[in-house]
Amino acid sequence: MATIHTDNMNAREILKNRLEEIQFKKIDEIENTSLYKFLAKYIEILNPKNIFVCTDSNEDEEYVRKKAIEYGEEKELEQHNHTVHFDNYYDQARDKENTKILVDKGIELPFLNTMEREKGI
Repeated sequence: MATIHTDNMNAREILKNRLEEIQFKKIDEIENTSLYKFLAKYIEILNPKNIFVCTDSNEDEEYVRKKAIEYGEEKELEQHNHTVHFDNYYDQARDKENTKILVDKGIELPFLNTMEREKGI
């Protein structure tokens, strides 16, 4: 098993060495040593092939959307810029009871928790 480095400088260096430059810059701008340690620890344990840091930028959102479609997690709908998401049976990342589907005013979908789009934005 890899040796886990937890001091601030080593954690930041691990991130700098493992992330592509643009991904490292996204993390480095946060200036949070606890985050650096957390990420470095799990990067060393899990040894991922690629690491993508998602911000709220339109470019990052579009990248994630394209990857979800590419991997079959989502399918494009005819309505512009909308997709349908397919959960795996064992998907535990979503709190299904409290997840709301945003819909236009007056639309009701049976068996789903919905919320008017304007209230959810």
